[in-house]
Amino acid sequence: MHDAQREAVCGRGQVSGVFVGIAAAETARFTEFWESVFVGASGASEVRVERGGNLAQNRNRLTERFLKSEREWLWYVDDDQVFLPGTLQQLLAHGKAVVSGLYVSRNYPFLPLVYGAAREDGRAQLKELRPDQGGLTQVGAVGAGCLLVHRAVIKTLTPPYWTIGQVAPDALKRFVIDGG
Repeated sequence: MHDAQREAVCGRGQVSGVFVGIAAAETARFTEFWESVFVGASGASEVRVERGGNLAQNRNRLTERFLKSEREWLWYVDDDQVFLPGTLQQLLAHGKAVVSGLYVSRNYPFLPLVYGAAREDGRAQLKELRPDQGGLTQVGAVGAGCLLVHRAVIKTLTPPYWTIGQVAPDALKRFVIDGG
């Protein structure tokens, strides 16, 4: 996507057109999450929660609800993350149709959930990040715990958008790898 196309599609980071979709495995698992999501998503137009043990089904329902809305952006968040104030605004400011915040696994050694190119067997391989590495980094795939996606990208996907054990929908992975 060229800069002019990106600006036409992505706009200039308008928070008012954002649908925040929360995939929750449990109800109110972390108080810090609920506090941080409302601070981190300050100004978002709509916040929806889908609860259940199957996060893929939760994300599929959120995606369907988003597509029925008038919003331009879907910010997928998981209830086991905590967001700094302005997280959503920072993601929007990058001007990318797909962008993720950096977050780590919940178990030691707390590795970033960032993946490089898929191996021959199709499985994702963790991408090593350098401690001095900052800013945007092109990756093969990311987790969906802090993932902002523009409507134009989601409209290219076909249901089911998410499946169990899948890092990201195949079409979304191609979009991320292609540098959209």
